[in-house]
Amino acid sequence: MTTASPTLPSHAVFPAVSVSYGADDAELSKVLSAPAGSAVTVMARAYRFIVAIEIGSAWSAHSGELGTFTYKELTRLASQGALRKVDWPDTLGDRPPSLPVSQFAPSSMMSRTELASWNTNRKSLMKLGRGPNLNSAAKEEVLKDAANVCMFEGCGKRVDKIGKSSRSGNVGQLAHIVGADPLGPRGREDSHMLADKAENVMLVCYDHHRLGSPSGRMPSSAPTSPTPTCQKGW
Repeated sequence: MTTASPTLPSHAVFPAVSVSYGADDAELSKVLSAPAGSAVTVMARAYRFIVAIEIGSAWSAHSGELGTFTYKELTRLASQGALRKVDWPDTLGDRPPSLPVSQFAPSSMMSRTELASWNTNRKSLMKLGRGPNLNSAAKEEVLKDAANVCMFEGCGKRVDKIGKSSRSGNVGQLAHIVGADPLGPRGREDSHMLADKAENVMLVCYDHHRLGSPSGRMPSSAPTSPTPTCQKGW
């Protein structure tokens, strides 16, 4: 049975749906095995995705591990003509905590071929390891925001002096908040997108960069992260 694209009246006040993150492959596939007649929409860009499910008037939105089981469920839905797609807007953040349901409509059909093509591209991006390095402009932005002071919460050590001397020199180190490798420490599905963003980088002193997993102070403009940290090794 082919499900029609959800149609939302232009005059309606659209409720927001919270996005649940972190589901493993088995959990996400179970969510997708929704009752017949439900609307399932994938919002995707590169390796990032959110699936929205409408059952009657109730909505839920999820993101997590897209493994064998989840892909099997998506393929089943596509084969039945029950899988739809929308673009991930450029104006939308990397990890939105909630979305208006209007974000998922109008949508278009997602075929098995389109699903397979996107999944192949997604996996190729995930194999890249660390994301791109900061460019000069982004580095300058971080250094300007830090004002030569370690951004680790409660530290405040100046990083423009060498040791206890008065000699000038940059001894600070740049540290990612969300890891640059999606499969590495503190990595997540949008690691590559955040890797070269100034708001995802902190200037820290040597002592706090070498710690295993300290909690750091996230800059006010940084992307939402469940564990804002700085750690050696990115």
